[in-house]
Amino acid sequence: PVLLTLGDYPPHALIGGPSGTGKTNLIYAWLGALAARYPPEELEFHLLDFKEGVSFARFAPSRRDPSWLPQVRLVGVNVNTDREFGVALLRHLAAELRRRADAAKRYEVTKLEELRAEAPDERWPRVVAVIDEFQVLLAGRDPLATEAANLLEDLARRGRSQGIHLVLASQDV
Repeated sequence: PVLLTLGDYPPHALIGGPSGTGKTNLIYAWLGALAARYPPEELEFHLLDFKEGVSFARFAPSRRDPSWLPQVRLVGVNVNTDREFGVALLRHLAAELRRRADAAKRYEVTKLEELRAEAPDERWPRVVAVIDEFQVLLAGRDPLATEAANLLEDLARRGRSQGIHLVLASQDV
């Protein structure tokens, strides 16, 4: 058993390695450990898999299995190379980052825990966005790849203080 705490340090994770080395199983272990420790009011997951598109399907209800993780807010199933879907998630996270930053200014706080204390009637869960084979977002020299790179950079730089965490995995970084 591993005790996993979600906090400001380290704020993000980058997982790399060739196929078959356990990247997805490591992600499953992290998701399970975090879900066991934090209720949905304190944590939400956004999960995308550009490799096979089905790795995270087990965390959402389906016809065959109605069970699910209540912390899961988005599971991108069969997104494959749908970069627009991935960039839409990054835009959503950027909007949430702005919402939280505006609230932090309004309440004159700098950390998520302080914001939760100042505005307890609002919902402030930590957000963990897991993107497997994230490099698909950056493929090509086009406006979509540029936007994805800019959004990822901003989320990586400013997300920690607002409780937004990135877990990026790839076979080929």
